[in-house]
Amino acid sequence: MNDYFLNQTLRKLYLDRLPTINSIIHANIGGNDLTKVSGPFMMHVYPEYIQANKKILFVGMETHTWEPIKFDELMLRKLFRESQLTD
Repeated sequence: MNDYFLNQTLRKLYLDRLPTINSIIHANIGGNDLTKVSGPFMMHVYPEYIQANKKILFVGMETHTWEPIKFDELMLRKLFRESQLTD
């Protein structure tokens, strides 16, 4: 398995799930301003992670916001730009 394959798989998963994530956030935020809500954490895999003998994933709460919410292909292109993924 390589980083390109994993990132393509993650990208497809995110694109498939974005409408659901979007509706859950809108249903729970009510009339509040979406610009004050952080977007979901959507990771991608670096080649160094694949090559590492021991792999560690830290899971926790981000303390000072993620990127603002953007539910579209442009957001995913930005996320995966470093991985050089194309359609």
